[in-house]
Amino acid sequence: MSQEDTANAVLSAFEACYEELYLSVRPHVTAPQAEAICRGAFKYLIRKYLEKGETIIPSPDCLLHTARAFAQVQVDRLRKNTNTSNHEASTLSN
Repeated sequence: MSQEDTANAVLSAFEACYEELYLSVRPHVTAPQAEAICRGAFKYLIRKYLEKGETIIPSPDCLLHTARAFAQVQVDRLRKNTNTSNHEASTLSN
């Protein structure tokens, strides 16, 4: 798979899951933070599958799972750094 095909596959999958990812992150952080986390997840996927030369792109479900895992780490870091306790559980919703 060419880099352009890889980029298009990641972009298409991410566009399809963006709203779901945003809605799972948003209850735990502010709107600007949620947007930044979603953008960071996309950048992470691009780095993972383009810059590292992966030749096989996983399914959209796998990409969403990877993006959620990235987002969960970011939410946990924000919560740890700000010591907020607005929500009991910081696990992202499905």
